[in-house]
Amino acid sequence: MMGVELRLEEHASRVQERFEALEGRLDGLESEDIAINQAVRGLLNGLDDALRRELRATRDQCMGEVADLRAMLERELDAIRTQMEDMRGDWALCKRAVASGTTTIREGPRIDVPKPKFYSGARNARELENFLWGLEQYFEAMGIVDNASKIRTATLYLSDTAMLWWRRRHSDIERGTCTFHTFDDFKRDLKRQFYPENAEDEAKSRLRRLKQVGHIREYIKEFTNLVLEIPDLSDKDSLFYFMDGLQPWAKTELKRRGVQDLASAIAYAEGFIDYSNQRDSPKPKEWKDNHGKGGGEPSRSKEDEREESAHKPKSSRWKPPREGKDASKPKNSCFLCDGPHWVRDCPKRKALNAMTTQYEEKQEEGTSIGSLQLLNAIKATPKETKKSGLMFVEAKLNGVPTKALVDTGASHNFLSVEEAQRLGIKATQGRGFVKAVNSDAKPLQGVARGVKTTIGDWEGQLNLTVVSMDDYKVVLGMDFFNQVKAFPLPFANKLCIMDGGTTCMVPTEQASKRETKVLSALQVEMEEQINSVAAREPSKDAPRHAKTSPKVQDVPKELHQGSLRALASSRGDDERKHVEAKEGNLAKPSPQQNEVHDGKARRYEESLPIAG
Repeated sequence: MMGVELRLEEHASRVQERFEALEGRLDGLESEDIAINQAVRGLLNGLDDALRRELRATRDQCMGEVADLRAMLERELDAIRTQMEDMRGDWALCKRAVASGTTTIREGPRIDVPKPKFYSGARNARELENFLWGLEQYFEAMGIVDNASKIRTATLYLSDTAMLWWRRRHSDIERGTCTFHTFDDFKRDLKRQFYPENAEDEAKSRLRRLKQVGHIREYIKEFTNLVLEIPDLSDKDSLFYFMDGLQPWAKTELKRRGVQDLASAIAYAEGFIDYSNQRDSPKPKEWKDNHGKGGGEPSRSKEDEREESAHKPKSSRWKPPREGKDASKPKNSCFLCDGPHWVRDCPKRKALNAMTTQYEEKQEEGTSIGSLQLLNAIKATPKETKKSGLMFVEAKLNGVPTKALVDTGASHNFLSVEEAQRLGIKATQGRGFVKAVNSDAKPLQGVARGVKTTIGDWEGQLNLTVVSMDDYKVVLGMDFFNQVKAFPLPFANKLCIMDGGTTCMVPTEQASKRETKVLSALQVEMEEQINSVAAREPSKDAPRHAKTSPKVQDVPKELHQGSLRALASSRGDDERKHVEAKEGNLAKPSPQQNEVHDGKARRYEESLPIAG
């Protein structure tokens, strides 16, 4: 029983605790409900105040707009009343005029307005500007003021590319992706499509490069067109460019007259007479020169001369000047500056004594060859060169100076391995062999293509074959001569280069005589191609006048005919005939002729020509 009572008491205590907890929670809910009610009331009060303020502001704004509308309507009504009063006055005037029966109608003169030219869509700033300006003038003359009418009328004068552009724009307008509200929008879009953006810069460049070459009127016409394409060019700059492009005699004449503006300069320049063009004008076609008979005038019979002399009036010594002829202008131009004035009025007359002194000083100097065109005019015997030997020329390969051998017996340009390393030239691997007359075949070290080369005033690119050479660093062969159109002048120590239409003379040096003579016979064996190239020099230890014994040397089969023929062609006609004669007698072997055995040619060293 005691245990049951204890359990009941524990159960009763737990129930009591739960009731107490529930009472506490109820007290908390009541306090939270009070707080929520207070918060909701506060929010409602705030919203009420905000709504009231918004309503007051909206009401004030509406009242202001209504007041503005009322004032605007009153102004419009006043304007309408004023117009109505004016219309009443005009109506009364018309009534009185009709009643009196005296109406006068003034019509302006009818003007035949020319239609603008068609625009084909050329990207030319001048043509596009002229087209738009012509449209504006046409609209003004025809009284077209509506933008839509202007656009419709302007599109009627488009053709070719411009018409294709308008078709595309018309499709965009129908789809609603493009709109032209005004005629200015149409012009802006047309310029954006066809107007070159750098037109002004190109005109400035052409103006800077413009020079008077032909007649002065042609120069003035071209200059005026370019100036009109540059809207922001000042008068001072225009006068400077105009004077700078003139020929010296015209510029001197304008400075002598003291022109200060472009209009005066153009007016004076148009009155100049260009005597330089008149002197160079050809003779009439009906004249036939009798240079073969020693006369320059056309041949005339004696009867024609008699008739002409009979009709000629006898004149005295003094002849009055012809009417309309300006006696102040000379018959011939000034010989100092080619200007249209007398020599006594030339501003360069003071420099005549200095020019004479300089000319006398130049005559005292030795004669030098400055151009190939002067060779035919040289009658004096050229000076003999003090040195005789191989010709060398100063050159720059890859920007580094070096000395190159000029050899017409070489068919390619060669560069030694050591010199290529010094100059920093990289070569690609090449397949082939180099075979000299008295040496074994050696493989090519490579080929350097497009090497930047400078020889005198000539600049360009050359292809160089890198080989092992003991005597020379750089050899310029027939490949160089054919590429730059060059030829050597040993008697003048010059190398003439005619590449690019210009002639330049490069000085050369001749080495002193060596103890041995030079033989130009070096073979390069490539794939399916054999060439006779480059010069080789025998050993320096060999005596100068040593007699060569008939020692047989092995020569490759490819050198037997092709190399000998190429070598002989570079030596001259006599050597070529000599080689052809030897080739014709190959069928009859003899101790002094070439023999062919097993694809190899055997010959005596005496049979080859020696270049000394």
